[in-house]
Amino acid sequence: WHIKIPKNIKSNFEIQRLYILSEKNKYKINSKFCQKKEKIVLDRSFISTLAYSYADCKTNNVMTDYGKILKLLENIKYEILWPTKIIVLDCSIKESIKRRKRFQNIIEYRKWFDQKFLVNFSDFYHNELPKILKVKPIFVDTSNKTILEVKNEVMKEIL
Repeated sequence: WHIKIPKNIKSNFEIQRLYILSEKNKYKINSKFCQKKEKIVLDRSFISTLAYSYADCKTNNVMTDYGKILKLLENIKYEILWPTKIIVLDCSIKESIKRRKRFQNIIEYRKWFDQKFLVNFSDFYHNELPKILKVKPIFVDTSNKTILEVKNEVMKEIL
């Protein structure tokens, strides 16, 4: 799910706020499927934004913006899709950095090479997310699996 970020917006908080608010549009588009009891599989959701916000704030030792994002989410909770199942594709930090190697010189991706940020990002899914949602995440360790193996494991969880 992509949103267009205006060029004049530079702050992480403002970008995260736009991503959270975009969940309302995603709900409007997908709500027709909800009425038919269809399964909807989303690659990204507000959970990804929360994870990034949490990791960014915790890495910088200032949790203020993460608190604001949680409050915004609380304010729109009846206007967005809430997951009934969460599958987290997980891997070791070493593997994560290795897979992103081709992006290492792109300034926008620098956080994805910061080990402290990645530890905090993982911490969100393992420890913080269960405090926010009642749905227990299913972790699929992709570290040593082929794309086909990951796909098969995810499909087994979905079906």
